[in-house]
Amino acid sequence: MALTRERIVDEALAILDEEGAAALTTRNVTARLGVSQPALYSHVATLDELRALVAERGAAEQGALVRAAVADCDGVDALRAMAHAYRDYVAAHPDRYLLQLSATPTAETQVSLERAAQAVRDVLRSLGLSEPDVVRAHVALRAAVHGFVHLEASGALPSRDGDGDFEYFVDLFAAGVATADARERSDV
Repeated sequence: MALTRERIVDEALAILDEEGAAALTTRNVTARLGVSQPALYSHVATLDELRALVAERGAAEQGALVRAAVADCDGVDALRAMAHAYRDYVAAHPDRYLLQLSATPTAETQVSLERAAQAVRDVLRSLGLSEPDVVRAHVALRAAVHGFVHLEASGALPSRDGDGDFEYFVDLFAAGVATADARERSDV
Protein backbone atom coordinates (compact mmCIF):
# COMPACT_ATOMS: atom_id res chain seq x y z
CA MET A 1 0.00 0.00 0.00
CA ALA A 2 1.37 3.42 -0.99
CA LEU A 3 2.40 5.83 1.73
CA THR A 4 0.16 8.90 1.75
CA ARG A 5 -0.55 11.72 4.17
CA GLU A 6 -3.97 10.19 4.80
CA ARG A 7 -2.47 6.83 5.70
CA ILE A 8 0.07 8.52 7.97
CA VAL A 9 -2.71 10.43 9.75
CA ASP A 10 -4.77 7.23 10.06
CA GLU A 11 -1.83 5.53 11.78
CA ALA A 12 -1.22 8.54 14.03
CA LEU A 13 -4.89 8.47 15.07
CA ALA A 14 -4.61 4.76 15.86
CA ILE A 15 -1.57 5.46 18.03
CA LEU A 16 -3.45 8.20 19.88
CA ASP A 17 -6.44 5.95 20.50
CA GLU A 18 -4.43 2.88 21.49
CA GLU A 19 -1.40 4.32 23.28
CA GLY A 20 -2.13 7.96 24.12
CA ALA A 21 -0.66 11.31 23.20
CA ALA A 22 2.80 10.62 24.59
CA ALA A 23 3.21 7.78 22.10
CA LEU A 24 2.54 9.99 19.07
CA THR A 25 6.06 10.25 17.69
CA THR A 26 7.38 10.05 14.16
CA ARG A 27 9.41 7.02 15.23
CA ASN A 28 6.28 5.17 16.36
CA VAL A 29 4.38 6.12 13.22
CA THR A 30 7.19 4.92 10.94
CA ALA A 31 7.55 1.70 12.93
CA ARG A 32 3.85 0.91 12.65
CA LEU A 33 3.81 1.75 8.95
CA GLY A 34 7.02 -0.17 8.28
CA VAL A 35 8.68 2.79 6.54
CA SER A 36 11.81 4.85 7.13
CA GLN A 37 11.89 8.31 8.69
CA PRO A 38 12.89 9.88 5.33
CA ALA A 39 9.86 8.25 3.68
CA LEU A 40 7.59 9.75 6.33
CA TYR A 41 9.26 13.15 6.06
CA SER A 42 8.61 13.25 2.32
CA HIS A 43 4.89 13.51 3.25
CA VAL A 44 4.96 15.17 6.68
CA ALA A 45 7.90 17.46 7.43
CA THR A 46 7.79 17.52 11.24
CA LEU A 47 6.05 16.08 14.27
CA ASP A 48 4.31 19.45 14.70
CA GLU A 49 2.92 19.18 11.18
CA LEU A 50 1.73 15.64 11.91
CA ARG A 51 0.07 16.81 15.12
CA ALA A 52 -1.66 19.61 13.19
CA LEU A 53 -2.92 17.15 10.57
CA VAL A 54 -4.21 14.82 13.28
CA ALA A 55 -5.92 17.74 15.04
CA GLU A 56 -7.45 18.75 11.71
CA ARG A 57 -8.94 15.29 11.25
CA GLY A 58 -10.22 15.23 14.83
CA ALA A 59 -11.88 18.64 14.43
CA ALA A 60 -13.56 17.46 11.22
CA GLU A 61 -14.78 14.26 12.91
CA GLN A 62 -16.11 16.04 15.95
CA GLY A 63 -17.74 18.76 13.88
CA ALA A 64 -19.47 16.18 11.67
CA LEU A 65 -20.85 14.40 14.75
CA VAL A 66 -22.18 17.65 16.20
CA ARG A 67 -23.80 18.67 12.91
CA ALA A 68 -25.36 15.22 12.47
CA ALA A 69 -26.67 15.22 16.04
CA VAL A 70 -28.61 18.46 15.57
CA ALA A 71 -29.72 17.92 11.97
CA ASP A 72 -33.31 16.91 12.77
CA CYS A 73 -34.03 18.84 15.94
CA ASP A 74 -34.05 22.30 17.44
CA GLY A 75 -34.43 24.07 20.74
CA VAL A 76 -33.58 22.22 23.94
CA ASP A 77 -33.62 18.88 22.13
CA ALA A 78 -30.90 20.14 19.79
CA LEU A 79 -28.94 21.58 22.70
CA ARG A 80 -29.08 18.23 24.47
CA ALA A 81 -28.13 16.28 21.29
CA MET A 82 -25.25 18.64 20.60
CA ALA A 83 -23.87 18.41 24.13
CA HIS A 84 -24.09 14.62 24.08
CA ALA A 85 -22.38 14.37 20.68
CA TYR A 86 -19.53 16.53 21.99
CA ARG A 87 -19.22 14.47 25.17
CA ASP A 88 -19.44 11.16 23.32
CA TYR A 89 -16.64 12.16 20.95
CA VAL A 90 -14.35 13.16 23.81
CA ALA A 91 -15.16 9.96 25.72
CA ALA A 92 -14.33 7.86 22.66
CA HIS A 93 -11.24 9.86 21.64
CA PRO A 94 -9.86 11.88 24.57
CA ASP A 95 -6.37 12.22 23.12
CA ARG A 96 -7.67 13.30 19.72
CA TYR A 97 -9.71 15.96 21.48
CA LEU A 98 -6.84 17.19 23.63
CA LEU A 99 -4.60 17.36 20.58
CA GLN A 100 -7.12 19.67 18.91
CA LEU A 101 -6.58 22.07 21.79
CA SER A 102 -2.79 21.97 21.77
CA ALA A 103 -1.74 21.59 18.13
CA THR A 104 -1.15 24.61 15.93
CA PRO A 105 -4.34 24.80 13.87
CA THR A 106 -4.22 24.64 10.09
CA ALA A 107 -6.57 26.56 7.81
CA GLU A 108 -8.52 23.33 7.32
CA THR A 109 -8.82 22.89 11.09
CA GLN A 110 -10.24 26.39 11.35
CA VAL A 111 -12.79 25.58 8.62
CA SER A 112 -13.86 22.40 10.44
CA LEU A 113 -14.14 24.23 13.74
CA GLU A 114 -16.15 27.03 12.13
CA ARG A 115 -18.57 24.53 10.58
CA ALA A 116 -19.14 22.98 14.01
CA ALA A 117 -19.47 26.43 15.58
CA GLN A 118 -22.09 27.39 13.02
CA ALA A 119 -24.15 24.34 14.02
CA VAL A 120 -23.86 25.38 17.68
CA ARG A 121 -24.93 28.94 16.90
CA ASP A 122 -27.89 27.65 14.86
CA VAL A 123 -29.01 25.60 17.87
CA LEU A 124 -28.72 28.63 20.13
CA ARG A 125 -30.72 30.71 17.65
CA SER A 126 -33.41 28.02 17.71
CA LEU A 127 -33.73 28.72 21.44
CA GLY A 128 -34.85 32.27 20.62
CA LEU A 129 -31.68 34.12 21.51
CA SER A 130 -30.75 37.39 19.82
CA GLU A 131 -27.57 37.44 17.78
CA PRO A 132 -25.45 39.12 20.50
CA ASP A 133 -26.72 36.58 23.03
CA VAL A 134 -26.04 33.72 20.60
CA VAL A 135 -22.39 34.76 20.60
CA ARG A 136 -22.29 35.02 24.40
CA ALA A 137 -24.12 31.74 24.90
CA HIS A 138 -21.80 30.02 22.43
CA VAL A 139 -18.76 31.10 24.43
CA ALA A 140 -20.41 29.99 27.66
CA LEU A 141 -21.52 26.65 26.23
CA ARG A 142 -18.10 25.92 24.74
CA ALA A 143 -16.39 26.74 28.02
CA ALA A 144 -18.88 24.77 30.09
CA VAL A 145 -19.02 21.64 27.92
CA HIS A 146 -15.26 21.67 27.43
CA GLY A 147 -14.75 22.03 31.16
CA PHE A 148 -17.08 19.15 31.96
CA VAL A 149 -15.73 16.73 29.38
CA HIS A 150 -12.12 17.67 30.07
CA LEU A 151 -12.56 17.07 33.79
CA GLU A 152 -14.41 13.85 33.07
CA ALA A 153 -11.73 12.59 30.65
CA SER A 154 -9.08 13.43 33.25
CA GLY A 155 -10.93 11.57 36.00
CA ALA A 156 -11.22 14.81 37.95
CA LEU A 157 -14.98 14.94 38.59
CA PRO A 158 -15.90 14.33 42.23
CA SER A 159 -19.07 12.37 41.40
CA ARG A 160 -19.29 8.79 40.23
CA ASP A 161 -22.52 9.53 38.31
CA GLY A 162 -21.11 11.10 35.16
CA ASP A 163 -24.27 10.53 33.11
CA GLY A 164 -26.52 11.99 35.79
CA ASP A 165 -24.17 14.91 36.34
CA PHE A 166 -24.06 15.61 32.61
CA GLU A 167 -27.86 15.55 32.34
CA TYR A 168 -28.07 17.98 35.25
CA PHE A 169 -25.42 20.18 33.62
CA VAL A 170 -27.31 20.30 30.29
CA ASP A 171 -30.61 21.01 32.08
CA LEU A 172 -28.95 23.78 34.08
CA PHE A 173 -27.47 25.34 30.94
CA ALA A 174 -30.81 25.13 29.10
CA ALA A 175 -32.57 26.77 32.05
CA GLY A 176 -29.95 29.52 32.03
CA VAL A 177 -30.51 30.14 28.33
CA ALA A 178 -34.28 30.30 28.88
CA THR A 179 -33.77 32.79 31.72
CA ALA A 180 -31.48 34.93 29.58
CA ASP A 181 -34.01 34.88 26.73
CA ALA A 182 -36.86 35.84 29.09
CA ARG A 183 -34.77 38.66 30.60
CA GLU A 184 -33.96 40.00 27.13
CA ARG A 185 -37.63 39.93 26.12
CA SER A 186 -38.64 41.84 29.26
CA ASP A 187 -36.01 44.50 28.53
CA VAL A 188 -37.53 45.23 25.12
